[in-house]
Amino acid sequence: MDKREFGDWGFKLGALALAAFVWFHAVTELSYRRDLRIPLLVEDPPASPTAGDLIVANPIPSHAIVVVSGKGKDLLGLDGDEFLLRVQPSADRGGGRRSFRLTADQVEATEAVVARVEEVSDPKEVEVVLDDRVEREVEVRPYTSLEIADLYTLVGGIRVHPDRVRVSGPARHVEALEFVHTDSLILTGIYEDVETVLDLHVPPGKRLTLSDARATIALNIQELAGDHINNVPVTVRNEGRRRFSAEPSRVAVHVRGGADVIFNLDAETDIGLFVDYKAWRDGESDGTVLVTPNDAFEVLQITPARVSLVERQ
Repeated sequence: MDKREFGDWGFKLGALALAAFVWFHAVTELSYRRDLRIPLLVEDPPASPTAGDLIVANPIPSHAIVVVSGKGKDLLGLDGDEFLLRVQPSADRGGGRRSFRLTADQVEATEAVVARVEEVSDPKEVEVVLDDRVEREVEVRPYTSLEIADLYTLVGGIRVHPDRVRVSGPARHVEALEFVHTDSLILTGIYEDVETVLDLHVPPGKRLTLSDARATIALNIQELAGDHINNVPVTVRNEGRRRFSAEPSRVAVHVRGGADVIFNLDAETDIGLFVDYKAWRDGESDGTVLVTPNDAFEVLQITPARVSLVERQ
């Protein structure tokens, strides 16, 4: 093949590219319409002296479909995030349920946008439920599944900080909320202390805001130990005006728990043995020695397990 044939091919390819460019330019200069997915924002009403502080209480679609028109070259690279369909109910009518028709004049666009919004095609309208904005404090509950390793124990229970948070939002949702829970924490074979930060969650579909987005979960893990402690005092509770003493007034106990806790127990102040006089008087107790609840250790045995009550003179 000689040089003239190569030249012919080059001329033909150049002409084809030019024709394609001219065609593309002509096509993109024509006017078109296309659907575009854009963000939809329904704002809370402005605070009003008469209606108070209202908030949107129901889930609202996050996006809407609009029809835009313009030259092909303007629509080709158009991004839905360059638009925003914004609706703000007024507070004049107070709370309750309202419907709003969505129109093209509610759509905002950045300055760079040349295309025009013709209409909102989906949804055609949104239903908005307004309620009073309130806040209150609720408990934080850890959502955990824990397996402690053999010969170890959890001391002091699961510690959560903060253990309560303030939640704000629509009155109907805030008042129905009893607690918020953490992300799940699943651990097995735990033999050392644990401290981790977990996200907090509210029920899905509720417009609720928390004062804290996360909580710290801490576990104090200690080696398991046991001990026999003598001369532990037994007190009498719920005596009323009369005064009683336990007989014997001191007993022995067998305790079990974390080694650091067990070997530092003070028999006089830490164990908390008692007899309930009112239950004994009413025949509901035979003088059984009870233990003040304590999640740092457990009392396995008390000797003797029952005592008598003697009125003091």
